[in-house]
Amino acid sequence: MKQNQTTLVRSNVLLCVLTVCFLIMNFCSLSHAISIELVKLSRDWKPKMTNTVTVTVKLKDIPADDYPFRQGYVKFRLFDVSSWPGYCMNSPYHSGKDLTIDDNQGGSGIRWTTFLSAGNEDFITARFLGTTQTTFTIKIRAWDYGAYGSLTATLCDRYGTERAVSNTIDIPRDDNGNHIADGWLNDYFYNYGWKEDNESGPGSNGNPGDGFSAFEEYRGFFVKGRHVRTGTFTKDVFVYSKLSQGIGYASNLQSDTNNIFRVYSIYQDEMDGSRTVNWKRCSPHWTMDQKAIQVSEDSNVGGTWPYGHAWNAPNPPSIAGGATIYTKRIRNRINNTEAETISVSEAIKLVIGHEIGHNIDLPDAISIAPGQSIMQWEDNLSDKSRNYLLEWHEDEYKLVP
Repeated sequence: MKQNQTTLVRSNVLLCVLTVCFLIMNFCSLSHAISIELVKLSRDWKPKMTNTVTVTVKLKDIPADDYPFRQGYVKFRLFDVSSWPGYCMNSPYHSGKDLTIDDNQGGSGIRWTTFLSAGNEDFITARFLGTTQTTFTIKIRAWDYGAYGSLTATLCDRYGTERAVSNTIDIPRDDNGNHIADGWLNDYFYNYGWKEDNESGPGSNGNPGDGFSAFEEYRGFFVKGRHVRTGTFTKDVFVYSKLSQGIGYASNLQSDTNNIFRVYSIYQDEMDGSRTVNWKRCSPHWTMDQKAIQVSEDSNVGGTWPYGHAWNAPNPPSIAGGATIYTKRIRNRINNTEAETISVSEAIKLVIGHEIGHNIDLPDAISIAPGQSIMQWEDNLSDKSRNYLLEWHEDEYKLVP
């Protein structure tokens, strides 16, 4: 009996030892589990037309003697990719996915194989050629200034057995999930809403915004062939002028309104046939069709208005009909009136600035002294100012109805 009890005790002790050893081995195994990580992008990177970004891939706790892994591979999946029309808000050319896995990948000891795409997803594998890679990179190409998507990866051994699944990262970096790169105008701090359009001023006219959502301003516009991301703190005005004097003294709007307004001169093909400049619409980020102001020349002498007219003025661009400049009448006035002391070109610039003022809802300034405002109603063109008098018009400037 005593011998049996001793044998039982020894068996229990052995069982406890084996259990402890098993737990220790299992704990060590869990502590050193194979893993894969995609490193988040820098907040500085923003998508452009055909630029690229490199994502760093880190493999962790790979046993040196894990032969099945030594010829394993990583399978990447690029998904939830945008496919906006054009390259930006007023570019007509691009169609298709806005992010793709680049055709030219690097890395020694790696063979890249592209799989067929499915829907808005792309797949590619990086197979290891006999060596254990612990860090390498994958390159993603953007095709749109407002491109976004997500990337994830799966680590497999040579037999196709999944060993680990990575985290998912956003391209570009978008920690607040609004489809705007976190580094654009401190987006991560301000956390702009997709359809936010809250620019205000001058004054408290009750009509905030410029007709463009935060996402549209971020995606941007071509301005005479150069891409520009506009801002959420300035009211942006687009003008297509057929005259050699361009936008005239409307160029002073920015400084005269303490940088609340910014005027961009564009080519004709940078707006559509109805003058809409955000015509490559991005639903659900769209708020309204905002139009450019078109400045045209009328060489007739007759008409009700002396030097120019902005149809339906004062009214904002989205519902106004542009501006017409009566250049022949201006030329006759300057050349045949002794009181006029400025050139024809200077006079045309003043009238352009005046009519564009109507297109941002400014009425004529009738009861102030000569030389105070470009919006003055004066027979004598030389008595007009080149500037917009902020104090006189602080409650009328607006770009949206």
